[in-house]
Amino acid sequence: MQPRINYPAEWIDAEGELTIEKRSSKQLPMKFYGSWFCPFVQRPWIALEEKGVDYQWVEINPYEVDPKELGGYTKKALSVEEKGKKYPEFIKTVPNGLIPGIDNGGERVFDSLYLMEYIDEAFDGPRYMPKGALQKWRQRYWSRFIDDQLQRNYYAMLMAQDPTAQEDYRQRFYQACRQFAREMEPISEGPFFSRQRLFHGGHVLSAFLAADPLGGHTLPWPDLP
Repeated sequence: MQPRINYPAEWIDAEGELTIEKRSSKQLPMKFYGSWFCPFVQRPWIALEEKGVDYQWVEINPYEVDPKELGGYTKKALSVEEKGKKYPEFIKTVPNGLIPGIDNGGERVFDSLYLMEYIDEAFDGPRYMPKGALQKWRQRYWSRFIDDQLQRNYYAMLMAQDPTAQEDYRQRFYQACRQFAREMEPISEGPFFSRQRLFHGGHVLSAFLAADPLGGHTLPWPDLP
């Protein structure tokens, strides 16, 4: 784990921190490079835990550290060159420097969506990609839809300074939510998007919701009309 900098006493380790501590405790050929706060990291992290994979967590902080800030966290991104000096093995695995990444005994894979497919095929455990070309396409398309339509418009709404632009992105986000909901199987068929199966995009959506809006810690979740 990374050294703890300027941690308030009231910050108590939750299940995620305890899992990271456990997974960071020994050297293993299967290494998972990530940052605990990143929803893109949380996607394959969920898959690894669901599969019961024995992996080593390697914490990568993609930002500059400021000991005056809580936890030392800033939003000043390190360049790829700076990351290469600080985390050379990570950059060998992920040349563009964007978390997450996996080095599975020399098999180096990155990009969260492709990582989840790799994990599904490379390791034993419950399968979440279905058989059949049509169903695989459906999983991949709606996983990418979450990235391109839900997340993109949500964060654009948060970052926009102009009220008109904020409202435009809000409506785009609402429309994407409605479109995604219409594609879900009826609840009578099972609790997940694809009936009984926690699908590929379920990891994507779960990480987005848990990391940001529904967590309620930092970002507002707008009511969906």
